[in-house]
Amino acid sequence: MTEVSADHGRAPARPWSVSQTHAMAECPRAWWLRYVAKAQPAQPRPVKQLIGSAIHAGLEAAYRAAQADIPPTGSVPRAGLPLSTTHGLAALAAFSAYWDANGAGVREYEREDAERLLLELLDVLITPHVREILGVEEKFNLRLFPQEPNLSPVTVHGVMDLVLNTSRPDEKSILIRDWKLGPVPTDERELQRNTQLCTYAGAAMHLWPWVRKITVALYSIRERREIRTELHPDSIEHAAKELAHDAKTAHIRAETKWVEPITGEHCGGCRFRSYCPKMNRTRPPVMDGVDVAAERARLAQLLH
Repeated sequence: MTEVSADHGRAPARPWSVSQTHAMAECPRAWWLRYVAKAQPAQPRPVKQLIGSAIHAGLEAAYRAAQADIPPTGSVPRAGLPLSTTHGLAALAAFSAYWDANGAGVREYEREDAERLLLELLDVLITPHVREILGVEEKFNLRLFPQEPNLSPVTVHGVMDLVLNTSRPDEKSILIRDWKLGPVPTDERELQRNTQLCTYAGAAMHLWPWVRKITVALYSIRERREIRTELHPDSIEHAAKELAHDAKTAHIRAETKWVEPITGEHCGGCRFRSYCPKMNRTRPPVMDGVDVAAERARLAQLLH
């Protein structure tokens, strides 16, 4: 079995994340630019990413308000009512603040569509009881000790969107929900192979050691549909080994500077296109205040 431990709130000694695993698999050069070289993004943030993050901010605000909500004695309980009627104002305020800070230059109709998506979602999401909310944007650092001679321990850090206590008198259980802007799988077996969800479950086992059953879920914001499943321990162990292997590969790539670019559909949303040798013949829009030439020179020194 892979041993794990959770250091809640402590900075990891050698950090890794599921996001880095995905980024490195998609394009090693983009991974290196973002996580190793800390390159200054040259291209504007994709609108799709902005929409997802703004709605995410609204949902976080709504659930944090519900988490802190202690109704006065004698008042009508708000748990069980739609989030739109209980904490909709908090959600809209957070959405607007995020968009105002990050959405400069984006067309107004994009904002209107995103706000509509959030309102429709708040209408169908039910306000949980304050005691049911275990975590909102719950940060964790998970130390993995794979029982394989060629894999070193690694600390994985991440954030769980929402963790709910779903326990019954005869069963101690939780639900970990991850928000997705687009579609989610229809086959529950795909969740068993989802490295991100398996990592969340591994962290939850140590943050809440009383838990005996962990259910993970992906919730589609656009479809307003959720798929969930109870994770098998083997799935958690497989994810741990995968992350430890990826962290080792990343270390080798960074040391040897073996960070070749891989082109594909993802290039259209990459914020480092101005620094990519595969994009030399393109002229992507550059954000104001970014000195592409100076940043290219700095990056070239790091690679040679």
